[in-house]
Amino acid sequence: MKKVLGLALVLLAGIAQAGDYTRTRYPLVLAPGVLGFDKVLGIEYWYGIPGALRAVLHTMRDRLPVKECAEFSAQLPMMIIGLYYSGWTPVGKPEKLRSMDEFLEKVGEQLPQGTDPLRVTRGIIRVLERHVTPGELKDVRRNFPEKLREVWEETARTH
Repeated sequence: MKKVLGLALVLLAGIAQAGDYTRTRYPLVLAPGVLGFDKVLGIEYWYGIPGALRAVLHTMRDRLPVKECAEFSAQLPMMIIGLYYSGWTPVGKPEKLRSMDEFLEKVGEQLPQGTDPLRVTRGIIRVLERHVTPGELKDVRRNFPEKLREVWEETARTH
Protein backbone atom coordinates (compact mmCIF):
# COMPACT_ATOMS: atom_id res chain seq x y z
CA MET A 1 0.00 0.00 0.00
CA LYS A 2 2.82 2.40 0.89
CA LYS A 3 4.52 1.68 -2.43
CA VAL A 4 1.36 2.47 -4.41
CA LEU A 5 0.73 5.67 -2.45
CA GLY A 6 4.37 6.72 -2.88
CA LEU A 7 4.23 6.08 -6.63
CA ALA A 8 1.00 8.07 -6.90
CA LEU A 9 2.57 11.02 -5.07
CA VAL A 10 5.64 10.94 -7.31
CA LEU A 11 3.48 10.91 -10.43
CA LEU A 12 1.27 13.75 -9.15
CA ALA A 13 4.33 15.80 -8.21
CA GLY A 14 5.77 15.29 -11.68
CA ILE A 15 2.54 16.37 -13.35
CA ALA A 16 2.22 19.41 -11.08
CA GLN A 17 5.80 20.51 -11.82
CA ALA A 18 5.46 20.08 -15.56
CA GLY A 19 2.73 22.70 -15.97
CA ASP A 20 3.25 24.67 -19.18
CA TYR A 21 7.03 24.40 -18.96
CA THR A 22 7.24 21.33 -21.18
CA ARG A 23 4.87 22.56 -23.86
CA THR A 24 6.55 23.31 -27.15
CA ARG A 25 5.32 26.53 -28.67
CA TYR A 26 6.67 25.95 -32.18
CA PRO A 27 7.78 22.36 -32.65
CA LEU A 28 10.20 21.40 -35.40
CA VAL A 29 8.67 18.54 -37.36
CA LEU A 30 11.04 16.55 -39.53
CA ALA A 31 8.76 13.82 -40.91
CA PRO A 32 8.73 12.90 -44.61
CA GLY A 33 5.56 13.26 -46.60
CA VAL A 34 3.40 14.55 -43.74
CA LEU A 35 2.02 17.40 -45.82
CA GLY A 36 2.31 15.70 -49.21
CA PHE A 37 5.43 17.44 -50.50
CA ASP A 38 9.00 16.32 -50.84
CA LYS A 39 10.85 19.65 -51.03
CA VAL A 40 10.92 22.80 -48.87
CA LEU A 41 12.92 25.87 -49.96
CA GLY A 42 14.25 23.74 -52.82
CA ILE A 43 15.70 21.22 -50.37
CA GLU A 44 14.70 17.58 -50.15
CA TYR A 45 12.44 17.62 -47.08
CA TRP A 46 13.64 14.63 -45.07
CA TYR A 47 17.31 14.35 -45.98
CA GLY A 48 18.06 17.98 -46.80
CA ILE A 49 16.62 19.94 -43.87
CA PRO A 50 19.16 18.83 -41.23
CA GLY A 51 22.00 19.61 -43.67
CA ALA A 52 20.56 23.04 -44.43
CA LEU A 53 20.12 23.76 -40.74
CA ARG A 54 23.71 22.65 -40.12
CA ALA A 55 25.06 24.81 -42.97
CA VAL A 56 23.46 28.01 -41.72
CA LEU A 57 23.98 27.36 -38.00
CA HIS A 58 27.66 26.43 -38.47
CA THR A 59 28.28 29.54 -40.56
CA MET A 60 26.56 31.68 -37.93
CA ARG A 61 28.37 29.92 -35.07
CA ASP A 62 31.78 30.39 -36.66
CA ARG A 63 31.11 34.12 -37.11
CA LEU A 64 30.11 34.68 -33.47
CA PRO A 65 32.46 35.43 -30.59
CA VAL A 66 32.73 32.39 -28.28
CA LYS A 67 30.65 33.96 -25.48
CA GLU A 68 27.86 34.95 -27.86
CA CYS A 69 28.00 31.52 -29.45
CA ALA A 70 27.29 29.93 -26.06
CA GLU A 71 24.53 32.40 -25.17
CA PHE A 72 22.79 31.80 -28.50
CA SER A 73 23.04 28.01 -28.23
CA ALA A 74 21.43 28.07 -24.78
CA GLN A 75 18.15 29.06 -26.43
CA LEU A 76 18.17 26.45 -29.17
CA PRO A 77 15.99 23.34 -28.87
CA MET A 78 17.95 20.49 -27.23
CA MET A 79 18.04 18.36 -30.41
CA ILE A 80 19.57 21.23 -32.37
CA ILE A 81 22.33 22.04 -29.84
CA GLY A 82 24.27 18.90 -30.78
CA LEU A 83 24.01 19.79 -34.46
CA TYR A 84 25.10 23.34 -33.68
CA TYR A 85 28.26 22.32 -31.81
CA SER A 86 29.28 19.31 -33.93
CA GLY A 87 32.81 19.75 -35.21
CA TRP A 88 33.32 23.10 -33.48
CA THR A 89 36.59 24.35 -32.10
CA PRO A 90 36.67 27.82 -30.54
CA VAL A 91 40.25 28.44 -31.72
CA GLY A 92 40.43 31.26 -34.26
CA LYS A 93 36.86 32.40 -33.73
CA PRO A 94 35.12 34.47 -34.74
CA GLU A 95 35.85 34.10 -38.43
CA LYS A 96 35.91 37.36 -40.35
CA LEU A 97 33.09 37.09 -42.86
CA ARG A 98 32.97 40.69 -43.97
CA SER A 99 30.20 40.58 -46.55
CA MET A 100 26.89 38.96 -47.31
CA ASP A 101 28.51 37.21 -50.28
CA GLU A 102 31.19 35.62 -48.06
CA PHE A 103 28.53 34.42 -45.61
CA LEU A 104 26.38 32.93 -48.38
CA GLU A 105 29.41 31.38 -50.06
CA LYS A 106 30.28 29.54 -46.84
CA VAL A 107 26.67 28.37 -46.42
CA GLY A 108 26.57 27.30 -50.07
CA GLU A 109 29.72 25.18 -49.72
CA GLN A 110 27.80 22.96 -47.28
CA LEU A 111 24.61 22.64 -49.35
CA PRO A 112 23.82 20.37 -52.30
CA GLN A 113 24.84 21.78 -55.70
CA GLY A 114 22.26 24.17 -57.12
CA THR A 115 20.63 25.05 -53.77
CA ASP A 116 20.14 28.78 -53.22
CA PRO A 117 21.99 29.67 -49.98
CA LEU A 118 20.07 32.94 -49.54
CA ARG A 119 16.74 31.15 -49.70
CA VAL A 120 17.93 28.51 -47.23
CA THR A 121 19.35 31.16 -44.89
CA ARG A 122 16.02 33.03 -44.92
CA GLY A 123 14.18 29.80 -44.07
CA ILE A 124 16.47 29.06 -41.13
CA ILE A 125 16.11 32.67 -39.93
CA ARG A 126 12.33 32.16 -39.85
CA VAL A 127 12.78 29.07 -37.68
CA LEU A 128 15.18 30.86 -35.33
CA GLU A 129 12.75 33.76 -34.96
CA ARG A 130 10.28 31.30 -33.44
CA HIS A 131 12.70 29.64 -31.01
CA VAL A 132 15.09 32.32 -29.78
CA THR A 133 14.21 35.47 -27.85
CA PRO A 134 14.25 38.81 -29.71
CA GLY A 135 16.97 40.18 -27.42
CA GLU A 136 19.32 37.28 -28.13
CA LEU A 137 18.66 37.48 -31.87
CA LYS A 138 19.48 41.19 -31.74
CA ASP A 139 22.81 40.34 -30.07
CA VAL A 140 23.53 37.71 -32.72
CA ARG A 141 22.65 40.02 -35.64
CA ARG A 142 25.10 42.66 -34.37
CA ASN A 143 27.94 40.27 -35.23
CA PHE A 144 27.05 39.95 -38.91
CA PRO A 145 27.79 42.03 -41.99
CA GLU A 146 25.37 44.92 -42.50
CA LYS A 147 23.68 43.44 -45.57
CA LEU A 148 23.00 40.17 -43.75
CA ARG A 149 21.51 42.11 -40.82
CA GLU A 150 19.20 43.86 -43.28
CA VAL A 151 18.14 40.57 -44.89
CA TRP A 152 17.57 39.05 -41.44
CA GLU A 153 15.41 41.97 -40.27
CA GLU A 154 13.42 41.92 -43.53
CA THR A 155 12.90 38.15 -43.24
CA ALA A 156 11.86 38.45 -39.58
CA ARG A 157 9.24 41.09 -40.46
CA THR A 158 7.68 38.86 -43.13
CA HIS A 159 7.59 35.56 -41.18
